[in-house]
Amino acid sequence: MPAFFAPSLDYGVYTFRADLPTDGTWALKFTAKIPGEAQPVAASVTFKVVGRLTPPQGAGAPTSSPTPLPNRR
Repeated sequence: MPAFFAPSLDYGVYTFRADLPTDGTWALKFTAKIPGEAQPVAASVTFKVVGRLTPPQGAGAPTSSPTPLPNRR
């Protein structure tokens, strides 16, 4: 499930969004090139999604917008 970069007006804050289809434990894995570091740094953030309502299936069913992930500082 891909996550997409969402621009931020705050310096040094990077936000992402993803359309997660079900409740459960998810992980956002990323790699960043940090100034002053010789190699890219890999990390992940694990979070739990609860209470997500799945949109009805079928033609003409309403669609829902992805909920952005909260900013983490």
